[in-house]
Formats: sequence, structure tokens, C-alpha cells
Amino acid sequence: MFPSAEACGPDATCINRPNVMGYDCRCHLGKHGTKCMAGTLVTTPSFDGKDSYIAYPPLTNIHNDLRIDMEFKPMSTDGLMFFSGGRKMKVEDFVALSMVDGHVEFRFELGTGQAVLRSQEPVSLGQWHHVSAERLGKDGSLKVDHAREIQRSSPGKAQVPSMDLLPKPANVSLLFDGCIEEVSINGKKLDLSYSFVESQSITECAEQSLCDRRSCQHGGTCLMTAEYEFQCLCRDGYEGELPACQRPSCPARDWDWLRRFGNSNFPVRYAAYFHDDSYLALPKPMFTRSSPDSPETIQLEINTASPNGLILWQGVEPGEQGRGKDFISLGLQNGHLVFSYQLGSGEAEILSRERIDDQRWHKIVAVRTGKQGYIQVDGRTLRLGQSQGKSIMVNTKGNMYIGGAPDISMLTGGKFTSGLTGCLKNLSLLNARPGEKPAAPVDLQVHAEEGVNVQRCLL
Repeated sequence: MFPSAEACGPDATCINRPNVMGYDCRCHLGKHGTKCMAGTLVTTPSFDGKDSYIAYPPLTNIHNDLRIDMEFKPMSTDGLMFFSGGRKMKVEDFVALSMVDGHVEFRFELGTGQAVLRSQEPVSLGQWHHVSAERLGKDGSLKVDHAREIQRSSPGKAQVPSMDLLPKPANVSLLFDGCIEEVSINGKKLDLSYSFVESQSITECAEQSLCDRRSCQHGGTCLMTAEYEFQCLCRDGYEGELPACQRPSCPARDWDWLRRFGNSNFPVRYAAYFHDDSYLALPKPMFTRSSPDSPETIQLEINTASPNGLILWQGVEPGEQGRGKDFISLGLQNGHLVFSYQLGSGEAEILSRERIDDQRWHKIVAVRTGKQGYIQVDGRTLRLGQSQGKSIMVNTKGNMYIGGAPDISMLTGGKFTSGLTGCLKNLSLLNARPGEKPAAPVDLQVHAEEGVNVQRCLL
């Protein structure tokens, strides 16, 4: 016999008792009572900075890498926002995100000494902010809003922390005063209202107006136009509907590579010819990373005689050393297509059976879902592969480069030393499986932020 849907209140989950008759009502955050009818549902938790906290189950699959994304609104300059620690080693391992003297601070300990990363500028109190904190091995990074990313490493050789619990921070002297929402761990959103195991003194975050949500990006100013409506006044160079002020209205680009085509009706829109040190750069948001269980698809057509060279690369930012860092790439290796990606715990490398350096057009499909990946050339048999280790998310920080890249050897960590010689056309980037969505090709003339020595494809 199962309880009816009305057995518990609307803000509760009905759970059958194991091996006995009856059921229990699991109250959502802020609700209480036998049927969870008392109290007020909390969807955006507010912490009072005195004795409030929420405890969640132990984190899993974070031994090699951990990424925390969080939206927060601080009301005081100091306080602990996130803490996870373990006691299996002599020196207690932990990961923590805090407000310290108005700055956001990210600390982690692997048993050989702490790494401390602090935002360069203090954050504004009473306003919403976004923080991304990541630990990959003993290397850490911290980015707050649109500020420059901070990077540090934990001293010593230990690279795997001893994590076995997410303790309640009841004995910490400085607790967080403010609101927290939209928390994601390694790309997976945390259900703040349901997945908790314990809470104390939590209330719903009080919002004065829609503008409190800081919906305007890139420094835009939010103005209330009605009780439930607002408008963003964007800074010069930005425009767009919600999320407002996100799209560059007149992006700063080097157009010299386009001017060489004069007034031709077919400059470099959907096809381009690459040679020597040429490349195109597409902005990072053109191909956002999917959740671990969602596919990412790259489709393109290529015509080349090059046995080796870089076709597509997205990884670190220019000037950084790419060796050992996350990336996703397509290239040529001894005439064969190679699809490679690094998620932080081991690289995947998938080679085509057939050579494609025969100066004929070939249609390429490359798909990655978490660790799993495959390539297909000209609709033939799939070539499957997967990356090593436990990591399932790829964290690429830089733009996407097509046909080559600036300082290829350093950017790719030595995987490639040259770009493509040949034509590439009909590039499409999808956060879906092939065929699930229309594969509209990228308009290179509209979207490319930079181009070097790119010419018109005449094939």
C-alpha cells in the first residue's frame, strides 16, 4: 500500500518506511511539522551570520578535481560560505570558500600546506555576485564576476585530498551573513531546498526588487520600469535581451583579415582556407560546456593534403602553458583524424581508421558525453573511446581556434606544432546529439574575434 499524494504537504516528499507499514514526510527547507504544513518554504536561503547553516551529504567524485560555482549576496565582510573537510590524514584536508575583509577567499589543504586564493578587489555588499572556484590536483583557480582569474598551487606533492564529509560549520566563529543560491558542484546543480540533511535558522532571502538579482551583465545598470518589470541600461559596446547586456554590439575585432576579400559576396562566412601560421579565433561562449550527461557535438567538412596539423582547439588562454590542462581538439595525425580531450584525470585519443589527407572533402562528426567520445568520417563506422580517471567535466578557459592557433606548441602543450593547410567549411557546434537540433553552420565572418592569414576557399 502506498500513501496518496495528499498524505504530505505540497512542500514535502512522501517516503515509505522500509519493511514496516506507514510513511514519513520529508520536509523541504523551511517547512516542518508532521505533514510539513508549518513554516515557509525556502528556495533562496538567507544566513544570519550567527548560528545559521545548512549541511549536505558528503561530496563524491572530487578526489582529482572540484569545481564550485555559486551565486551569493553578502551582507557583511566576513563569513564562511562553503566548507568540506576530512580527517583521514594527520593534517586535516579541507576546501573552503569565505568572505574575508570584503574579499572572496578560496582555501584548500591537501596535507602538505594550504593554498590561499583571494580576489583582487572586494565585492560589493548587498549585491549578487558569481564565484567559480576550482581545484585540479594541487592547482587552484578563483574567478569572481568578470574579474581576472587568480591561480595558485598547494605546496608539496600531495594531489588527492582525504574528503569524507561535509560537516556543519556550527563551531566556526565567523559564519556567512547573506544569501546563497544556484550552487553547482562539478557542473551538477545542488538542490538547496531538498538535498540537505540538516539546517538551522534559515529564512528566505528578502529581495527588494527584481534589480536585486543583478540581472544586467557587463556593468549594465538595472532600472525598475514597473512592479514586475525592469530594463537594463547597457554600457557602450553591449546590448541584447535577457540575459541583458551580454552580447557585444560592436565587438573589438581585428578586421584586417576580412578586408583582403574586398566587396566579395563570399568572403569567409562558412568556409575558409588555412595555410602556414593562419587561424581563426571564435569566442568561448560559442561552445559552452555541457553537463556531464549531456552530449557536445562538433561537425565540419575538411579538404586537405596535410598529414599532420591542428584543425580545432579549445583549452587554456593564449600565453598559458597548455600541458596537462583541460582541452578538446580535432587534428591530423599521420593523415588520420584524431579527436582528443583532457578532463583533468587522463586523456582520450580517438583515431579514424581511414586517412583524410587525400585532397577530397570529408564530413567529420565528433561527439563527447562525459568521458565517452566517438568520431565518424563520411557516415562510416563509429570509432569509440573514453578518457581515463574519474573526471567527467572538461574545463576550457580560452577561445576556440580553427585551422591553427597562436604559439601552437605552447598552447597545445606540444601536441601540435603546426596548423592546417587546406579548406574547412560548415562548422557547427551543438550541445546535443547529431540530428537532435538543426546543425546551423557558424558564420565565421560574424563570430570570429580574430583572424590571421585566412584566405578564401576556392574548392
